[in-house]
Amino acid sequence: MKSHRTLNQFIDEQITKFEIPDTEQNQKRLRAKFMRVLKELNFWDNAETRIVGKSKTKVFTQDQLLQLYLKVENYLIKHSTIDEDDLAKYISEATAAIQNYHDTLDKTPDELLKKEEEQKYEPPKISTKTLNHYMLKALFEVFYEPFDITQWNKDLAEYHFTDIEDIDTVNYYLVQKRLNDPISAYTKLRKEQ
Repeated sequence: MKSHRTLNQFIDEQITKFEIPDTEQNQKRLRAKFMRVLKELNFWDNAETRIVGKSKTKVFTQDQLLQLYLKVENYLIKHSTIDEDDLAKYISEATAAIQNYHDTLDKTPDELLKKEEEQKYEPPKISTKTLNHYMLKALFEVFYEPFDITQWNKDLAEYHFTDIEDIDTVNYYLVQKRLNDPISAYTKLRKEQ
């Protein structure tokens, strides 16, 4: 059985992913937009209804939510903190890298391909040296919250396991952006007490 998610869960995920301020107004705006698109796709009226907590709510399959995401990705980018020019430049460079990779594959021996495939099954992990470096750099214990190691490892795995054909996606861009600036991405300033 495919897993189902509510629209509210999907909205929360997109707010987090695109770093959209989590305000009531943004929640309502996204909900209205997503409902319109779900109705256009004929998913809203046909959605399964389940009891979540004490109320009935519509749930959607991963496939339906993926189709929704593809329709609203540009809308989410416009309402996010993503620099659209930077994203366009990144996608252009990633597309060139994909083409270069495909050109190289035509000339690559089978052994190199086999080695590359074997490497895909072992995701990289953050080394203790790297972690200590960033902890000291941020004066970790005094000024910052603990690092979000779980998210950092997820991002490293996403970066490692993503096929070359998929590096021109927004999700890959966000992962790469977080990995390039781990201090602001995986830790936060402590609140003054």
